[in-house]
Amino acid sequence: MIEIIAYILMVLCIAYVLVPLFRPHHRLIAHKSANQNQWHEWLYRKRVALEIIADLEFDRQTGKLSDDDYRALKDHQQRLMGQLDEKLNRAGGQKDELSKRLMAEIDKAKQQLAQQLQQTCPQCGYRSSAKAKFCSQCGAKLDDKQP
Repeated sequence: MIEIIAYILMVLCIAYVLVPLFRPHHRLIAHKSANQNQWHEWLYRKRVALEIIADLEFDRQTGKLSDDDYRALKDHQQRLMGQLDEKLNRAGGQKDELSKRLMAEIDKAKQQLAQQLQQTCPQCGYRSSAKAKFCSQCGAKLDDKQP
């Protein structure tokens, strides 16, 4: 008798764990409309484009990316952001506070990065961190007086 009760409890526990896995996904997000989902997707894609631009700026300043490649890749991301802005505006979404905050964060990060990467090697011209004492490219001693 105890074995039967234990077996029934085990089956119920397994069923309790597995039932949510077989529920249709649309029931879990039924409270969101399709327009809201699309709008959030566009905002997410815009944020990703902004992050890509920040990464491109970092790669250009560290010498990993040429100026021509940087401009081409940055222009592509900016065109993408312009298209996303048009979609957001057509969908009735105003430029929300999130987009403005993201742009402010990107600008702040660019300024901080520019301050950190101001030191160049007098021998090879490689851009190094302002805190570096030696060039990571050629090993030359960097001047302590540089900003």
